[in-house]
Amino acid sequence: MDRIVLSRVAALFVLLGLLTITIPATFAAAPVPASPTTVKRVATMTLDCVHMDSKARKYADAHHYCDNVKKQKNGIVVLNSTVVGSCGSSTLYIYQGYASGIARFYEAATSSVGAIVYVQRQISWTNYSTGRGSYQNDGFAASGDWLNQENFNTNTGLVAGSMSGQAFLIWGGTCTIDYPTDSTQIS
Repeated sequence: MDRIVLSRVAALFVLLGLLTITIPATFAAAPVPASPTTVKRVATMTLDCVHMDSKARKYADAHHYCDNVKKQKNGIVVLNSTVVGSCGSSTLYIYQGYASGIARFYEAATSSVGAIVYVQRQISWTNYSTGRGSYQNDGFAASGDWLNQENFNTNTGLVAGSMSGQAFLIWGGTCTIDYPTDSTQIS
């Protein structure tokens, strides 16, 4: 009888091991397709050390997150590379969507100072042939980092975009998204 119980326990562990391997792959975000005409653009996120409540400021001070804020250069966009700011990084990547004239926007934020729980952002884009548009939205982060993909009817042509906004952290801090940009030809 002990062998039967041990066999069932072993089988359960094997099954759980298989589930942990297959479940994350099942729920993983759709991969961003590689394209020779676009390069993912990454910019910094900056921790707002001025507009914190006392609880968040105490946490930030205890972790030395705001010690060198005066030395940071806020709002600088860095193209073709990843630069980590005092709060993490933000990404915007534009590529061909599912149909003619549709651009797919890949948006992401990663914090280096705590889990992101909520993001408010604005996407602004310009089609140099036909005009411009913008979109505001917010959403919860499911895993501590934030990722979103959306389709916009930008029409065909060269489309450039930027993202601004804020990422709210689990401990009460706020990261400012420092304008990652991208551009690509949409057919």
